[in-house]
Amino acid sequence: MTDAQQQIQQFLRRVPAGITGVLVIILLVLAGTTSWFTVDPEERAVVLRFGEINRTVGQGFQFKWPFGFEKEYKVPVLRQLKVEFGFRANPPSTSNRAEYSL
Repeated sequence: MTDAQQQIQQFLRRVPAGITGVLVIILLVLAGTTSWFTVDPEERAVVLRFGEINRTVGQGFQFKWPFGFEKEYKVPVLRQLKVEFGFRANPPSTSNRAEYSL
């Protein structure tokens, strides 16, 4: 056994088992909360691993590497914004024709 392994074992013997268990639970909770994300129906997400594009994912519940190894950036690709210039659309009437006013 190497010197480093012996030092680690001696340290673990000094730390109470309850504290070790609590630390393991905290790490598991952090890993669980940082390893998933959701993408809305009008979005696509670009996943970067260590700053380089790794993949793109569609809508739904998605997984990634925890603790910041992968980061997601959501891009609204299907969102349509409407701007009217010089006229405005009237509220819909009983007829099927679109009506505009100046």
